[in-house]
Amino acid sequence: MPKMIDPWPTVIAVYNYTDDLTAIKKIIHESNEKFPHGDYNTTRQGHQPQYTVWPHQWQYPAWQPVQEFIMSSMKDYVKDVFNLTYPVKVNNSWTVTYHDGGYQEPHAHPHNDISCLFVVEPSTDGGEFVLVNPNSASSFTLFHPWAQVFNVKAGDLLVWPSWMTHYTKPTVGPNKKMIISMDSMLMPTEKDLEREAEKFYYE
Repeated sequence: MPKMIDPWPTVIAVYNYTDDLTAIKKIIHESNEKFPHGDYNTTRQGHQPQYTVWPHQWQYPAWQPVQEFIMSSMKDYVKDVFNLTYPVKVNNSWTVTYHDGGYQEPHAHPHNDISCLFVVEPSTDGGEFVLVNPNSASSFTLFHPWAQVFNVKAGDLLVWPSWMTHYTKPTVGPNKKMIISMDSMLMPTEKDLEREAEKFYYE
């Protein structure tokens, strides 16, 4: 049996939150009315408030179980995929509400390690989330499709490495799609880094 090596993991995890999200929808709706849309982002035909969710909305009691679920899932992802137990630090978080026909242009999240998307409410139809295959030279072969498409539902949490290009397809229908996005970095301690260096050089 040969030794199998996967030097550039691009594992995508999908978790699901099963509790009621009515209170979260209300908070996002109120935020959309209070704060203007930021024109600097890649959201098209939607509303992305020009301010960060974190840490402000985390102060709402209704928000805290969702926040805890997202943070716990990201830590599990780092442990399960990379076999690391480094602390996860949130850099930014925001909400997006898509109108009929709303979509997200292709982009990545540089200067971060782990990104995620939490679905508060899916669109009536369409609005699929797409992660582009980073192995572009082989992306049109049988074994490496050019992208992975996700038909998301309420409570779905997708977690992936921040450097992966992604976008959303246009939403269809009157049901406005609501999502929460979050970027984070791993924060190893000095001892963590020393341990990784020892493994690299001596094992």
